[in-house]
Amino acid sequence: SSGVFINGQPASRLGDKINCGASITEGSSNVYIGGEAQTTLPIKPEVPEWLYKVSDLTLLFAGLIGGAGGAFSKVGKLGRLLQKLPGINKIQRIACRYGVLMTAVAAGGIIARPIDVVSGQKFLAGEDELDFVLPSRLSVYWQRCWRSGNPGDSVLGTGWSLFWETTLMHYQDGLVWRAPSGDLISFPVVPAGQRTYSPPEKRWLEHHQDDSWSVYGIDGEVWYYTALSSQGKAVLSRIADPCGNDVLFSWNADGTLQTLKDSADRQVTCRYRDGRLESVWLDASTCLVHYTYNAQGQLITVTGRGGSVRRRF
Repeated sequence: SSGVFINGQPASRLGDKINCGASITEGSSNVYIGGEAQTTLPIKPEVPEWLYKVSDLTLLFAGLIGGAGGAFSKVGKLGRLLQKLPGINKIQRIACRYGVLMTAVAAGGIIARPIDVVSGQKFLAGEDELDFVLPSRLSVYWQRCWRSGNPGDSVLGTGWSLFWETTLMHYQDGLVWRAPSGDLISFPVVPAGQRTYSPPEKRWLEHHQDDSWSVYGIDGEVWYYTALSSQGKAVLSRIADPCGNDVLFSWNADGTLQTLKDSADRQVTCRYRDGRLESVWLDASTCLVHYTYNAQGQLITVTGRGGSVRRRF
């Protein structure tokens, strides 16, 4: 308001805009403030106009997430197409504090977060999807992530991703890192003994002399992966921090997680039924979480350690 000031600043009202372009939607129901609107900061929408023009590409990339074979054969072409768009590699985050869009473009991949108003996708990865935590010097967070546009099949069903399902996969002339959240990030292939950096993601990919790989950022936490298999896939072998603490992973023959051993030497064991993760056990005696599915193999309930249903879908 140009006529009412609070602590020396113009009072704001329902419908007024903040500097990221979002409108104020909550306020007093019985206080009315007159006067013309007064601008104190430039209003610049955090969703640039050109981004709406590439919404179809957002949907296209989302359709590749979690896929293999034919899907991955398209990632390289899509990455090159995206790189031709003006300014596409300069975008890291578009996150309006009071809006609902969180979109990122990273090394030739588009990543959608909670609600992407461009593509209309939903994304679940909050506290409600954190099934348990094993506190230690390097804590384990059993986090689920779900994206409506992700057709990939997880041990939890279509659209889901567990943090340990992160992989490295070879495609065309590069590698795709499936991050713990399920996002896809492309890297070039580097020779053994060398590394490459992704500025948008602020992460290094390193190829070790024994043909294993690692991905790490400025926080010092390193995610280690096996050598690429004959199918061009590397699975997670270890997570380590700068203090020497680590979490170890062992795998079943079908590529599903068998056990996890944390930095406190506790062992977590996964049990499966019909190709789906049924339960997770601590030291084979305590059930930490139990999952149930419908006839189509889609996750419908998550039951916590105390036996109460924490989530229904």
